[in-house]
Amino acid sequence: MGASFLTQVLATSLLFGATRKPPRAPATAEAGRPGEPSAPCMLAFGAERRWWLFDANTHHSMKIDIPDDLDPTGLTVSRDGRLIVLAAFSKAAQTHALYQLEPGSSAAPRRITSQVGYFADPAIDSTTKYVYATFIPGRNGKPMSHAERKYAEIYRFDLGDGSATQATHSQGCHFSPAVGRRDQITYIHAACFNPSATVDIQTGSETHSKHLVSNSSAKDPTLSPDGRVLAYTHLYAGVMSVARVSTATGKVLSDVELARSDDHPRPQFGCDRRTLYVYSQSKVFKVSESSAVAVGVLKEQSK
Repeated sequence: MGASFLTQVLATSLLFGATRKPPRAPATAEAGRPGEPSAPCMLAFGAERRWWLFDANTHHSMKIDIPDDLDPTGLTVSRDGRLIVLAAFSKAAQTHALYQLEPGSSAAPRRITSQVGYFADPAIDSTTKYVYATFIPGRNGKPMSHAERKYAEIYRFDLGDGSATQATHSQGCHFSPAVGRRDQITYIHAACFNPSATVDIQTGSETHSKHLVSNSSAKDPTLSPDGRVLAYTHLYAGVMSVARVSTATGKVLSDVELARSDDHPRPQFGCDRRTLYVYSQSKVFKVSESSAVAVGVLKEQSK
């Protein structure tokens, strides 16, 4: 399915905009006009070296080939499927960096960043000009396990020249960013070496931030494309649930039990705030406000 799936995705993309630009007013599978092709709505699911592209409109998937030299610490894809950004440790260079992969191409990844430090959790913004990521400058460890006062922070990196802008500055670790509309981001804010943590949301500078969720088991928050709904996973008694919260009021909109699991996969919205997906135990689930239904299986193809 891999090559034909990607060809289909990119061919459809051409109907909705030029390279590196997100499709305009994409029609989702639920809302598209009859007889009109839906713009791709690409998501990326996986962990460590096993990652897949997943089209939220068609539920088709394609395995992403990770070069042997790279050990990923996060991966993301633009909505149109044209841009993949990977945070990874290069065994050859003995350093972390952000890399750009070309979907379906055998070309070597392009290194985006030159800064020395720990990179993880990339998230492409809606313009596809920037990527947000967790970053600790220097060789000072990882989030929640680092040298004294060498906190993990959220940085915005220019995909063209790799230049960096620090987005968070307050005490404690900031990690696992996700992007909503314009310059709206969410992330985990934790008191290092302490189980206390919150899910914060900010627009622009950190002076315009607020705690949205106070739940030490909350992980991997994500924002709807319009920025009105935040979703996250959390564990209770060994059962993973997916919660939705209003970004305006902090009110819990839904909280759906998914499965007994030890993992904390990041939920991801489709191309609107009504469709939400999560990957767990090799399956992709579509999560409504009251239930979760498996809509795809992501696993290695047997040879």
